[in-house]
Amino acid sequence: MPRSTLDFIITCLLGFVEIKSQGNAEFPFNTHPWAINVSITSLVFYGVASATEYVMSVVGQNHMSVYVVIVSFRRVASLCVSVASLASLFHL
Repeated sequence: MPRSTLDFIITCLLGFVEIKSQGNAEFPFNTHPWAINVSITSLVFYGVASATEYVMSVVGQNHMSVYVVIVSFRRVASLCVSVASLASLFHL
């Protein structure tokens, strides 16, 4: 069982990409490096935003603080971009 929903989504998408690429001469990571770079970059942003959100909660910021809301939005947005860029490999 995956540790989190993020692990599950990424594992499934990578599995589907591997299944889709069977029989092809080129692996999608080689033919579409920009999609992989976007996905990895957004995962890094997700990690930084998650760590920042954790630090803000430890410091005692109010959960309705503008800083906490911005960090939460960036965390969710970077996760959506990461999943979308991996999913885009199915249509390329």
